[in-house]
Amino acid sequence: MPQTAQFKKSYPYLAGILLGLLSAAILLGAFITYIRGNQQEQADWLFNQFNTVVEDFYGALIPLNALGLTACDAENLHAMEIAQFNAVYPRQIMFYIEGDGACSTGSGMLDEPVRRTPPDIISPATGAQIWVNRKIILDLTGHPFTAIILKLGNYSAMVDPGTIALPDGSPFDWQILYREPGSPGQTIHVHGTQGLYLQDKASADFSYDSFFYHESCDTERTYVCLVQTTSTANIAREYANVFALFSLLSLALGSMSGRFVYTWQRRQLHMAARVLNGFRNDAYYWLFQPIFDMEKNRIIGCEVLSRFSDDYGDAMPDDYLPAIRDAGLTADFTRLMFRKILPDLDSQQDLPAGFRVSINIFPADIISGAINDIIRMDAVRQSRFALTLEITEEEYLDEIGGQDSLDKIREAGLSISIDDFGTGYSNLSQLKKLNCSYLKIDRSYIAELEHEPIKSSLIPHIVRMAEQLKLWAIAEGVETFEQMVILVGLGIRYGQGNLFGNPMTAAALSDHIEALVIGNSNNAVLPEN
Repeated sequence: MPQTAQFKKSYPYLAGILLGLLSAAILLGAFITYIRGNQQEQADWLFNQFNTVVEDFYGALIPLNALGLTACDAENLHAMEIAQFNAVYPRQIMFYIEGDGACSTGSGMLDEPVRRTPPDIISPATGAQIWVNRKIILDLTGHPFTAIILKLGNYSAMVDPGTIALPDGSPFDWQILYREPGSPGQTIHVHGTQGLYLQDKASADFSYDSFFYHESCDTERTYVCLVQTTSTANIAREYANVFALFSLLSLALGSMSGRFVYTWQRRQLHMAARVLNGFRNDAYYWLFQPIFDMEKNRIIGCEVLSRFSDDYGDAMPDDYLPAIRDAGLTADFTRLMFRKILPDLDSQQDLPAGFRVSINIFPADIISGAINDIIRMDAVRQSRFALTLEITEEEYLDEIGGQDSLDKIREAGLSISIDDFGTGYSNLSQLKKLNCSYLKIDRSYIAELEHEPIKSSLIPHIVRMAEQLKLWAIAEGVETFEQMVILVGLGIRYGQGNLFGNPMTAAALSDHIEALVIGNSNNAVLPEN
């Protein structure tokens, strides 16, 4: 092919790229004011978040110090557990004896004390000692955890540095640092990209690829500074898609490139390919585990549990569910689940109307609003069962709590349950906003009933909180008769676990209920909230 023809063939692609770059250059000036305002908004958010975290820490630590406890006994550990549970941000609280860490909410009594080290920061206002980005052991798993530690008196609280990180997607490189009052050159890196602070660049050529530099400091309370820098390359990357809209050819090129990368990734990632093929190959199926009324000895409902099996073998939910989420197929998966399980259960005539069916859903479907279409499916609206949507307790429950979708779920006659309660970050205010009907206490609390009285001592606190909010508590992972007896004594009426039945097919569930000799299960319905 002549070179002229080759050039003509490639001309539309070149024109699209050039048009995108030109548009970016023109719009860049208009975006400068916006970028400056956005930088200051992020700085204001950071200072407010930092102050909120610090106040939350003080709100937990000051009352603990006021108790005057001096030993790492059950009373102290219980008080620390309650303080952490009622707070929002602490991931762990530690008690110190003669300056050394002796016990914590995550590990209980420490085999070896955490030896004192000089703090990175001493608060000029309160005298609190602060360590930045220290490696600690969070829990009994022994996994290290990087934390910011604030010690006041004999107690310290720890937080993930990510709690004060700026949101993802920012076009800025950023650094959070502590600046010594009156000494701008004395700084301590807290989080983000180290070395952005202008003082740190005093001996370097800061003009290298420099585009913006923005510095904002809280000089009144925390003495924390936020430094943000960006460059032409970052700006071009951030707004490339916006600029590409000015050229259909550039948009088409980007779409084709994205499709190529997507196809390549699917071929490379075996699990992702299996997950996608599973929708076509009927690889997904569902089993049902009984929910048991431990006071009246009867089965009153079930939880729906997904399974996956294809030509390569079985896959665990922890493998295929994240792949479904990453592929953006959560709503498709949920629709498929409802289309499969409800007719399957409905075919069992022995299951009574109002039989409680708990169904796990992806929080992303609530946030995106996709759940609104799902609950309008004929299979859902016409179901004779009492349907409950289970949401796993995760860090973004607060984001879910502000969604109109929750109101629409309740208006459609469905209930909401918080699954694996006690493993995440829920607090009283979040549960009130969610307005759920059930709390499912995580199996880790139940497993330790007979062996870890410190952790299991939180169960009565959870029960009291559930009673205060008029919620029903369901214990997960009940494996022994002894556990059931203890749970009933603690005021928990409903349980789920292998003691009452392994996950089974709908037909097997119906037979299991019919064959149950310890109680009458006919027409048993879990009461509404």
